[in-house]
Amino acid sequence: MTVEVAGSLTPGSELHVEGSIDVGEKAPTLRMWVGTETGVGSMKARGDVHGGHFHVHVVVPDEVPAGSALWIEAMGSDGDRESVSIPVE
Repeated sequence: MTVEVAGSLTPGSELHVEGSIDVGEKAPTLRMWVGTETGVGSMKARGDVHGGHFHVHVVVPDEVPAGSALWIEAMGSDGDRESVSIPVE
């Protein structure tokens, strides 16, 4: 997976996340948020993968907890979920 993030961590602003991902027969559904791994207090944005590419607008919460990251969760057609985090500053 490759990911590019544009924007700032200003509370209430938006991050623009673009990237590509290797997909099998059915592309995964992506969910992204800024905050902690649990996502508590964060708005999750849903993105779909088309042709291996995605573009998602992620809202930065009004209160950004210490140690926050951009979380990307991929859910395959079998319901299995996998998540990764990218440190943000």
